[in-house]
Amino acid sequence: MIRRSFQLLAIVVPTMVMSAPNWVSAAPSPEPALPIAVAADDDDEPKGADEPKGAVGKKAPASQPSAKESAGTKAPSTTGVASDEPGDEPGDVKRGDEPGDVKRGDEPGSVKRPDEPGGAVNPDEPGSNPAEPQKQKKKKKAPESASYGIGAHVRGIFIPNFMMQIGFEVATEMNSLSFGGEFIWRKGNMDIIASANYALFAVKDGNFLGRGKAVATDSDYIQFKNWSWLSFNALFVWHHPFTSWLSLVYGAGLGVGINLGRILRISNGGGDAGSGACNYNNVENINECYPKGMDTNNREQWLEQNPGQGKDSPEDPHRFEADIPPVLPVLHLLIGLNFKIGEQFSIRVDGGFNNALYFGAATHYFF
Repeated sequence: MIRRSFQLLAIVVPTMVMSAPNWVSAAPSPEPALPIAVAADDDDEPKGADEPKGAVGKKAPASQPSAKESAGTKAPSTTGVASDEPGDEPGDVKRGDEPGDVKRGDEPGSVKRPDEPGGAVNPDEPGSNPAEPQKQKKKKKAPESASYGIGAHVRGIFIPNFMMQIGFEVATEMNSLSFGGEFIWRKGNMDIIASANYALFAVKDGNFLGRGKAVATDSDYIQFKNWSWLSFNALFVWHHPFTSWLSLVYGAGLGVGINLGRILRISNGGGDAGSGACNYNNVENINECYPKGMDTNNREQWLEQNPGQGKDSPEDPHRFEADIPPVLPVLHLLIGLNFKIGEQFSIRVDGGFNNALYFGAATHYFF
């Protein structure tokens, strides 16, 4: 038994020494070296006498791979980076474009870096807080463009007696008509209107007495001969919408007015009682308070026969033209309602003051 054990050691030790170079050369190969088969220790079965010594229980050492095979085999990567060549064998590291690969950040389905476009949001960076109000991300609304239009207006104008009494103790009223055209520049809820207006000042002829004047010597008989008014105004109007088609409009403006026509005057009084003499009881009556010597039955004929230059007097009455400035300032105040009819048409109903009270309407067309 002891002898046979020594014989086994004599076979195994040389075999291991001979196989050592093969283990070293095969280290780069992905396949591990083949183990050495050791003969079973069977006391009942003797070894054949014809087996050569040193060959019992030993396999031929693994052959060293050829240069061609070595060139086609690559060592596995230890970094997990995909290789440049497609793996054909199981266990090969595949390229990033194959299923199951680790994909680059710019490919579909990949996880992008925060600093790449469309990458993950970094909450520490300014403006990247997802809790910021969405309104900060909305685009600014484009400024509203201006529109232009043209229009026409018609107005009833009047100066009631209570307004006349601001400057006169005795005066007549005025009720007349005006009309004109407008050019409108509109942006948002504001209009800038340039207008031209022609007004007929149909004031009734009659006696006038200035406030604080002496009734016996300072009252005049005044005639308005085709007196009219041509004005040019610039008006600023604001809209306060109630609905999409109805809004309150209000505004103010300034302008200039040109006097047209003539105003003629002649002094009253100077006569005896019952012959045109004036007092507070009859100053408003043109048939009791009138110029000295006037034929009240042929008033206009008598006035034409008594023309004069410059101012007259109650003792020597004659008709002359009143001295009024040819150009006067205009104050325009407006309030009303604007009705929108479609995108291009509108109607404005308004009232106000344009050197006289007025109430009227205007229609506009926008380009």
